[in-house]
Amino acid sequence: MAFEIRARCFGSDPRTIARLLAGRPTSIELPWEDEAVLGRALRLTRDVTVVVRTSSAEVTEFVPQVAVSSFDERVLHAVRRRRSKAVTTLIFDEPLRIATVASTISPRHDLVTRDLVRVAHALDVRVVPWTVNDVRSMVALIELGVDGFVTDEPALAQAVFDARTSLAA
Repeated sequence: MAFEIRARCFGSDPRTIARLLAGRPTSIELPWEDEAVLGRALRLTRDVTVVVRTSSAEVTEFVPQVAVSSFDERVLHAVRRRRSKAVTTLIFDEPLRIATVASTISPRHDLVTRDLVRVAHALDVRVVPWTVNDVRSMVALIELGVDGFVTDEPALAQAVFDARTSLAA
């Protein structure tokens, strides 16, 4: 799977979504509001993966079209019980043991260590920390081997990733 640049969006305003999409993210993270709002957002995002940030399993009926992220492991379990192939992300903001149904973990960026990445990858779990908005942090995380990051600045993230990739080649 390619390096993920997940644009973080705090609402479903079409102008905000358009601005984030202009930065060429590989995915966009939206908060769960309701079915109508998510439907409009899905029409705007077209071929960009939508990750719905939620504290409820209500989003399950959209799972074929979206991935689900949550701070609550119980929500991810409920989603996976209903849709076993659902793509899920466990978000966390304090250290924890990696034992999750999620296919991706999303720690707060300052919690990421080389050991965390190594253990997650050994378990076939992707590591996509949040929220990374500055070049120095982006470079450091890429060097630790993360699989992407959540950012408010997808164009900057893409430029940093491209520059690091060309330097490594």
